[in-house]
Amino acid sequence: MSESTASEYFARLKNFQDFLANKYGTLDIDNLVFQIKKGTQDPYDILNSYAAYLKNRNISALTLKQRIVTVKNFFEYYDIDISTRRFKLKVKLPKIIRKKENCLIQRRHYRNFKCMCQYSIKDICNLASSYWNACYGSIVPSY
Repeated sequence: MSESTASEYFARLKNFQDFLANKYGTLDIDNLVFQIKKGTQDPYDILNSYAAYLKNRNISALTLKQRIVTVKNFFEYYDIDISTRRFKLKVKLPKIIRKKENCLIQRRHYRNFKCMCQYSIKDICNLASSYWNACYGSIVPSY
């Protein structure tokens, strides 16, 4: 893991710690993990509350999702089972809206590139030469 990745994860967990201090007072991450394993705290309720807290922070939907997933992965690292199905049902995440223009442009370029890769340079030159001959006559100049 690179240093910048580790730094980003640390910042996300620090943000989660700030949420815990804001909402639960003296509860820190270590105590939370212990309480979840003991069964006195529900990880889905915690994650849903954290998502609601982040929505009020005016951050992008993608950033919100990344922060929630980081905490979810943190829980799983400490052997707290998070069911994907239950997570989707209980934790409300905003939808990530992608710009349609970029997706369409990328798909079109990918299709064009894929089509071009099917042919060799020789095939493309022969095709261009045939088209030129059909439209304008022979490429070889006549003297």
